[in-house]
This record gives sequence, structure tokens and C-alpha cells, in this order.
Amino acid sequence: FCYGYLLSDRKNVMLALTWASAPLQSAALKLNYPLVKLGITKAYDISPESTERSRAIIKTKLDEIAKRVKKTGYLCDKQLTAADISVASLLAPIAMPDEHPIFRELRPHAAAPIAELSQHSAMDWVRDMYQKHRYDDVV
Repeated sequence: FCYGYLLSDRKNVMLALTWASAPLQSAALKLNYPLVKLGITKAYDISPESTERSRAIIKTKLDEIAKRVKKTGYLCDKQLTAADISVASLLAPIAMPDEHPIFRELRPHAAAPIAELSQHSAMDWVRDMYQKHRYDDVV
């Protein structure tokens, strides 16, 4: 879903893909970006239609997550589990939590469909998971 909107924004894609890379890796990726973009597009079968289908599926799943965490604040139990960590980390590129340095920086540049989904109540849960369970010195 995100790549469908981000790949056309070379500057921010490069920021997202290289924020923790060594200088040589970053330079190689910048030099080969057209090939990387083509490879990602083909590997994930990215098209306007597939991006929209993905957006609709994510919206449905976000509704399910919001419903599930409403009672205890967690997915499976009354405490943090691997399920919470996994789901929150997979949704972080859309939720863009402050505790993740790259997403904090990319938030102002998010494409409208990503920004729209970031306002879903399930994304509040993701940001809450990051706020409660992630520490700045981890990254």
C-alpha cells in the first residue's frame, strides 16, 4: 500500500530506505534508484488498482484491530505480547509514531491516502504501543 504512493517521491523514499544505512549503501541505492523502484514495483505488483485494493483491505483490518483492542488495550491479553509488537511494527509506516525517528520526519510529507489512514483509531493504538513500549535509545 505505502509503496504505491511513496515510490514517486524519490527524496522521501530514499530517506526511508537509507536512514540507518552505511554511506556506501546509501550511495549505491541512490545511484540505482530507478532499478530499485522498478524491482519493487514488479515484485509487489504495484499498480493504482492494487494500491486501492490494499487500502481497502487495510481499512477493514484496522476496524478489526480497533474493535479487538478496545477492551484491554492489547490484542490477545491484558499485557503486551508478540502479536502487539508485530502488528504495531507492521502498521508503523502508516501510523508514523513520534518514537520512530524516520516516520516522525516523514509524517509531514505523507501522501493523502496514507495520512487519512493514519487518523484511524487503530493507528492511535499503534502510536500508544510505541509510546508505552519503545524507547528512543533503542533505534
